[in-house]
Amino acid sequence: MYDTAQAKKVSQTWLAEFAGAIASGDAKAVAQTFLPEGWLRDVLTFTWNFRALEGRDKITSYLADTLVPAQISNITLDESPHLGPAEEMFSPREGPGLRLRLRLKLLLHWERAAHG
Repeated sequence: MYDTAQAKKVSQTWLAEFAGAIASGDAKAVAQTFLPEGWLRDVLTFTWNFRALEGRDKITSYLADTLVPAQISNITLDESPHLGPAEEMFSPREGPGLRLRLRLKLLLHWERAAHG
């Protein structure tokens, strides 16, 4: 079980790797920050389409054409009340994990993203 401070520390560690991969423009490096069967849900972040992709191969393929044009920068944890890093039970099979929200700047506007 994570307390709030631990959840924030783990989230910041993951975020540093994720933000570095985003900054490098390397789609495969970004996909490696997800679990092997992890999901990327694009809700108007990389394109004007809603997409849900499962698995690193699909995420890599999708980001190969969309990551660099999105010009994502200034990625930070959203620490608003009830949106900050917290432990969450995803399913009995998967067990607990962390839920977090991100704030980021895109080419044309600021956006929020969710992970977890």
